[in-house]
Amino acid sequence: MLMKTDYHVHFYLKLAKKNKAGLVPIILRLVVNGQRAEYSISRRIDPKLWNANSEKVNGNNRDAKEINDHISNLKHKLNRIHQSYIDSDTEVTVKNLMYDLRGGSNIKSKLLLAVFKEHNKRMDTLVDKDISASTASRYWACYSHLEAFIKEEYKNDDYRLNAIDYQFINKLEYYLKTVRKCNHNSTLKYINNFKKIIRIALAKMVGWKEIPSTITKPNSNP
Repeated sequence: MLMKTDYHVHFYLKLAKKNKAGLVPIILRLVVNGQRAEYSISRRIDPKLWNANSEKVNGNNRDAKEINDHISNLKHKLNRIHQSYIDSDTEVTVKNLMYDLRGGSNIKSKLLLAVFKEHNKRMDTLVDKDISASTASRYWACYSHLEAFIKEEYKNDDYRLNAIDYQFINKLEYYLKTVRKCNHNSTLKYINNFKKIIRIALAKMVGWKEIPSTITKPNSNP
């Protein structure tokens, strides 16, 4: 299990960025384990209307309500993203949380087994056309091994794609050889099948360039 993270979300005014109308931007500040990231929430207000204690805009007019609702929605979205990381035993970082908050979650929060199953179903339609039945069967066997591995190692029904790293591959190879009793050649075939799936998925992601170097040559040790 991952260690509990020190996680905080704050909103404040950037007074140095006052425009000609005297309005200043509202900034979201995200802090995780001492690491900080900030960005403007694309809303400006008169500094006199800001309540620093509640981190909201004073007043009940339409503009105040819209901004306060926007702030609340951002908080709730970040909390949901943060909880999804905890639920999937994924490391919580400022970079990943901010990426997901700003739109990356539509792709990066996809789950590994869901993507794998989707791929395998497409492969089934190509049997005796582009691939052999044995090839399709091997992908499903790999899926079954991976599903069992995630349940045993991470006590979960699936695993976030953006959490896959060298350690994950290393543990998977060890699991295939020890728990599933696969020989060396079979293990390498399953690893290669697996790597193909995640490369297809990760190739669609912004910022995926950090991943390939971590999944090249897994070792035999846990």
